[in-house]
Amino acid sequence: MVDRSIKEGTVVNIDNTQIIFEEKTSLGSKTPIRLSTIWKIIYSNGFEEVFNQPLPENLIVSGNSSDVSSAPKEGLISKSSKK
Repeated sequence: MVDRSIKEGTVVNIDNTQIIFEEKTSLGSKTPIRLSTIWKIIYSNGFEEVFNQPLPENLIVSGNSSDVSSAPKEGLISKSSKK
């Protein structure tokens, strides 16, 4: 994620505005995630797909991904395999 958090799971689908993502911790539950919040996806084969740049570390208030300054979010880190 642009806030430097990591989500692990499976990318189900990618379109022009979002990905559909199945997180490891909630199998069966598919979540849409805006591409603007995604930094990059690292697939299980090692391929990296970069969407945005991460927020500068000084804009991240704490380790809590929901506690980020009002700066615009731009991407996501996600470790998954593309189907």
